[in-house]
Amino acid sequence: MNKVLVTGGCGYIGSHTIVELLENNYEVISIDNFSNSEPSVLDSIYDITNKRIINYRIDLRDINELKKVFQNNEIEFVIHFAAFKSVPESVTDPLSYYDNNINGLINLLKFCNEFNVKNSYFLLLVQYMVHQRMYLYLRIVKYHRSRLTQEQSIFVKR
Repeated sequence: MNKVLVTGGCGYIGSHTIVELLENNYEVISIDNFSNSEPSVLDSIYDITNKRIINYRIDLRDINELKKVFQNNEIEFVIHFAAFKSVPESVTDPLSYYDNNINGLINLLKFCNEFNVKNSYFLLLVQYMVHQRMYLYLRIVKYHRSRLTQEQSIFVKR
């Protein structure tokens, strides 16, 4: 069975992704520190799928705890959603966004490499809309810049 690690698994997008994975017979584990979510989401996932998942309540910046997750599980896929997401807060406290969003991703990528996880998918949040030949560009704020830096680092050769 394919074991999938979903970071930010108790958030809105993460929890819906987990439900889809479980319904398609994937074995799922989650990392979520509940900074933007609630533990009750795990019960909701169970109510929908009749399957329990393991959630590790850790911060991706905690390198020792993150390493244990990889050591204790044969992870085949990683789907990464965990990040701070409040645009107004990213403007008032940009350093915490860079710290959380970039350093968390770097740690995750280190262990994907160390434990030979070749299949990783990342939520890309820098958004744009295309309507025929007209482009609408969103104002780039510090949140988007930290996410863009995250996304750009994904493509560094592992």
